[in-house]
Amino acid sequence: NRWFNDYFAVAAGLGRRLTPWGSRRDRKLGPSLDFFGLNYYTSDLVAFTPTPPAYTKRRFPPDAPQSEHGDIAHVPEGMFQGIRWASRFGKPILITENGVEDSTDTLRPRYLAEHLFQVWQATIYDWDVRGYLHWTLTDNFEWDRGWTRRFGLWALDPETQVRTPRPSAAFYTAICQNNALDVETVAHYAPAALDMLMPGLSSS
Repeated sequence: NRWFNDYFAVAAGLGRRLTPWGSRRDRKLGPSLDFFGLNYYTSDLVAFTPTPPAYTKRRFPPDAPQSEHGDIAHVPEGMFQGIRWASRFGKPILITENGVEDSTDTLRPRYLAEHLFQVWQATIYDWDVRGYLHWTLTDNFEWDRGWTRRFGLWALDPETQVRTPRPSAAFYTAICQNNALDVETVAHYAPAALDMLMPGLSSS
């Protein structure tokens, strides 16, 4: 994490260049950030392995629900951890990407609710989160997977360009209109998220 995430963020955010022995100030680097854009989809457990080229092995946390093609594990607490990490740079934070590939809209409602809950939790700590951008409005062409990964709140037929709203589109609309994750909306669109968001209510 120090080299793959911290190196560039510390350079742009704090104007310091990381080295194997610590860090040093570089006035050419900044600090030059106006805001911190955070993309979060999933979390991996990473461990060392002597096998090249990366010398690491990665796996999803045990028991974490996985997306349709197994690309993303549902680990919402990683969103909170990411915001906490970003807050150290003292800049406004914008969640610039967060979503899950799910053509049947089976996991997405729970994913959306529980990740937004983590964003709300972060604001309790007075971390300066200014906004949240869901990935994505409509199904998009993924550069490495083409049209096989469906991230959209709206389904898109690439041949006809017809757009059809998935249930999550109505769910996200309701969240934005209410400016909240209220009990009725979550119970209607994402009942599987009730246990995390509102413990005890799912069985009442």
